[in-house]
Amino acid sequence: MRQSDNGTRVSDRLTLAYLLSLSALAVLVIAGQVFVQKLLVEQQADSSTINLAGRQRMLSQKIAMQVMAAEHATSLEELRIASGGLEKDLKAWQTAHAQLSHGAVQDPGSESGNTPPVRQLFDDIRDSYLRLSHAGYQVLERMRHPSSVPPNIAEWVVEAEAGAAEFLVWMDAIVLQYESEARGRVDLASRVELGLMSLALVVLLLEAVLVFRPVVRRVRMGVIDLANARRVAESRAHELTEQFSRLRKHLDEIARGRSPQPLTLTGNVAGLDSIVGGINDLVSELTKASHLETRLRQLAHQDPLTGLPNRKLFDDRLLMAHNRAVRNRSPYALLFIDLDGFKSVNDTYGHEAGDRMLVHVANTLRKTVRTSDTICRFGGDEFVIILEQIISAEDANRVAYQVGAQVAEPIVWEKTELRTGASVGVAVYPEDATDPQALLQRADECMYENKRRRQQGGGGIPSRMLLVDDEPENLDILERTFGRSFNVRRADDGVKGLRIAREWKPHVVVSDQRMPGLEGVHFLAKLNRESPDIVRVLVTGYSDHEATLRAVNDAHVDGFFEKPIEPENLRRAVEAALRNTSRSASARR
Repeated sequence: MRQSDNGTRVSDRLTLAYLLSLSALAVLVIAGQVFVQKLLVEQQADSSTINLAGRQRMLSQKIAMQVMAAEHATSLEELRIASGGLEKDLKAWQTAHAQLSHGAVQDPGSESGNTPPVRQLFDDIRDSYLRLSHAGYQVLERMRHPSSVPPNIAEWVVEAEAGAAEFLVWMDAIVLQYESEARGRVDLASRVELGLMSLALVVLLLEAVLVFRPVVRRVRMGVIDLANARRVAESRAHELTEQFSRLRKHLDEIARGRSPQPLTLTGNVAGLDSIVGGINDLVSELTKASHLETRLRQLAHQDPLTGLPNRKLFDDRLLMAHNRAVRNRSPYALLFIDLDGFKSVNDTYGHEAGDRMLVHVANTLRKTVRTSDTICRFGGDEFVIILEQIISAEDANRVAYQVGAQVAEPIVWEKTELRTGASVGVAVYPEDATDPQALLQRADECMYENKRRRQQGGGGIPSRMLLVDDEPENLDILERTFGRSFNVRRADDGVKGLRIAREWKPHVVVSDQRMPGLEGVHFLAKLNRESPDIVRVLVTGYSDHEATLRAVNDAHVDGFFEKPIEPENLRRAVEAALRNTSRSASARR
């Protein structure tokens, strides 16, 4: 009777230990799930905050550009259009700044969701913010009530440019702080996750030692009088030993970080099925946690919309490319790309259309450059490309031309053609700079100069040009002259040129006077009758001045120059033709 009571007490203790171990395992699984969900919410908030900070940087640049455009306005109508854009950008810029400085993106329910370092940076940026804001509204006020056309806003234009430059520096520091804090949270999550996994393994091992080993011991130490019962017990003990050996190997696989196949054990032992099910559930949760960790690391280094590397990964790639270039004494180039007309697509058709356009541009850039080159979404509608192992600056310029031509191709969004262009700035190591960050700054400045030159009319060349010429080398001259802003096509005779012009609708046509099939004079005259809005430029081969003038008059051209084709003569002739037709660059794009 006493032996039976002892057996009952031992059985109760084993049952209690088993229930406690299962409870501990369930608590660990639930805690892991709660922690993962919380981490996902924080990661989404971090991504939204970083994207909003990038948009704030883009808006400050656009305000500076709007102010400069206002300075060059020549009529009240141009002032009215410029003031509308400037007022809209100022309001959006101030709203985004208020959200960021009060931490509304990270924690809408608190007064400030920002950390002390971020709040300190926003205190430091306050003077630059007020400076740019004050200058922008001063320009806006003079644009609304001009005393003359144009109003005298030069002083406030300089103030706005200076304020925008200071503001961009501080915003870069804020974005870097946001990214650093996001990486810190990911690292903390990895450590906590590793701790939960280790604790779960300890619970499983303790369960095996404290629950199953006593069962085996009791079976082996039991006194069985009948020989048949002894053989059955020994056979059963051997079977259980094999099962526990498989269990131990399975736990070793989990401890090494592997994901084994689901565990299956056989044997009529109380609670064995529950233990096996618990182990399989734990392996499944660990696998999900591993996939989540991989996804979090991707979010820390990739743009969530386009899948391109973000600024953090770009900085690492740029440093490695620079070190390789220094070690191999070979040049490399940076292409800084800003989309033209993207804001109007976003405002007119909505953010979903804007996102579709950004994904299209990202895919276009992937197809345009080599797989060994790095493409980064720098923020908003800005992209940067690292071109390694180039021979000269001409290689980079050729890629920049191809990028501009490919991005200019339209996409269809809900039965509507959406178009955008690309302003590309090129900087080559070591010609333009020997420091990677200085090289990036130079590419940014070059892009900004190209965009401003087109907006002010200095480089306001339309985006489509057709060359009708039977000498292939003249196409290279055309591309070198306008390659960064043109989408150029060529026809080797006048008949083909007329067919391309009817289908493609170019903005500018440059035709050689002596062409097979349809002479340049007759080709341009026929084109004038069919499409009088196309700018026509004739390349003449006459040495006689009077013969040249007769050919020009017969062709009804807007501009001309004599052979040979030289880049400077070509540029002057095209720009003169544009001035003669009195059409602005923006209207032709």
